[in-house]
Amino acid sequence: MITRRTLLRGGMGAVGLVAAGSAPWYGSAAFAKTADTRWQRLRRYLSGDVVLPGDPAYPEALQLDSAAFDDVLPQAIAYCENVQDVRTCLRFAHDHDIAVAVRSGGHSAAGYSTTTGLVLDVSRLNAIDVGSSTVELGPGAQGVDILATLSRRGLSVITGNCPTVCMGGYLQGGGVGPLSRKYGVASDRLLSAEVVLADGRVVRCSPRREPDLFWALRGGGGGNFGVVTRYEIAPVTTTRMVSFSLSWPWARAVEVIAAYLAWLGSAPDDLTANLTVMNQNAAPGTQPALFVSGSWFGAPAGLNPHLDELVSAVGSAPVSRLADDLSYVDAMMRMFGCGTQTVQQCHRVGYNPEATLPRQSFVLARGRLLEQTMTAQAIGEALAAFEAMPAAGQFRVMSWGGLGGQINRTGPAETAYVHRTAQQYFTYTAGVRTQAPPAEVKASIEAWTGGGFAVARRYGNNEGQINFIDGQLQDWRHAYYGDNYGRLVRTKRRYDPHGFFRFPQAIGQ
Repeated sequence: MITRRTLLRGGMGAVGLVAAGSAPWYGSAAFAKTADTRWQRLRRYLSGDVVLPGDPAYPEALQLDSAAFDDVLPQAIAYCENVQDVRTCLRFAHDHDIAVAVRSGGHSAAGYSTTTGLVLDVSRLNAIDVGSSTVELGPGAQGVDILATLSRRGLSVITGNCPTVCMGGYLQGGGVGPLSRKYGVASDRLLSAEVVLADGRVVRCSPRREPDLFWALRGGGGGNFGVVTRYEIAPVTTTRMVSFSLSWPWARAVEVIAAYLAWLGSAPDDLTANLTVMNQNAAPGTQPALFVSGSWFGAPAGLNPHLDELVSAVGSAPVSRLADDLSYVDAMMRMFGCGTQTVQQCHRVGYNPEATLPRQSFVLARGRLLEQTMTAQAIGEALAAFEAMPAAGQFRVMSWGGLGGQINRTGPAETAYVHRTAQQYFTYTAGVRTQAPPAEVKASIEAWTGGGFAVARRYGNNEGQINFIDGQLQDWRHAYYGDNYGRLVRTKRRYDPHGFFRFPQAIGQ
């Protein structure tokens, strides 16, 4: 019987002779050397780069999207360039009993894509291949590059609102974006995936091959079952998008929130929207911005009646009302915050010589999913939580992100993405723009988001999105997975029986 102990002890032949394929491995004598030479040996066997402490590239290589986790110092960061590199890194980690964190874009809000062990980085597995009826994407393909490549064919896949989020973890967490009310979450369009398992086997899963693994990858969350090295996705045809925004004075907040929640709940699938309350500087006495923004995928003339309906429900005209009919690529670049930038510029600084986007500093977001509208009392509590504990220098956001539509026409057990009854994702977000804020500032942000989360929890459906992972969440098993958690645990035990892929909120923990 193969046990975790035998996995770690190893001893089944030289790594250079083990070809990528479906055969498992349980260790390698080639790596069973002293600690003084182990990283050099990994470098020798890897096509990609291995970055170690002391290397000039190390300070940048350890970075996630958020600077909040810069104090986590990996023993090494391995940039994998092919499937064999992934197998080699997993084998190496087994042989040396080193924890592994899988990283594609590094956007884990809880910092779970880094570790004090080995960061297995798949950002260079970023191929975007367009076939006659499908698209194949590497886990390192970023949203902005997918947009630029597919738009030339009039195609798109479901991506989020951030240009640098990669498909690796995003799709495995379900993946919500502007197209989701019309076409579902990103994982609903998944046709197959190539996965390197903990024992080194490379499997292709689909509805007919390894169906349990395929089910789990569609909403079970990244870093749980293996390292995905390739996705096959059914694209959609999208060439135009009307972007709109309406703003009201802060004094109309109760009416706007109530009207928005009822309005979007009965809107057609072509319409998606978010309500945002934003204070760029939460100093005492400042008033936040209040606006409803979104996208329309129908004929441009068809949007105005829906916006008129919202305005009528609010009972007062907005301060501003804008709607622009744009190409899909231009509309998404604007949504990314890159409306005046090139695709090359719309990357995080350091990704390429032209990249301009900064990293996040210290940001914390907490929220719950909502199935119903909110009463006047609930809205009042939400606003009170937003206005509580003013603090100069902090930015604060309260938002309702629209869901429903096609998302909710798939049953909660059909895929691992269980959230098929929610209408909104209600969140509180706060942060500062300094990369190393003092402890009292962090405590203030945690206290404020905690107060907001208490309101969201009181009126939500006890569910939250794994792609907006919350390291403080105690009921995360139910929140992320609901009744699907039991099947996910059984799938985890089958494909990763020794819990090699683990982090504080990993399935089976």
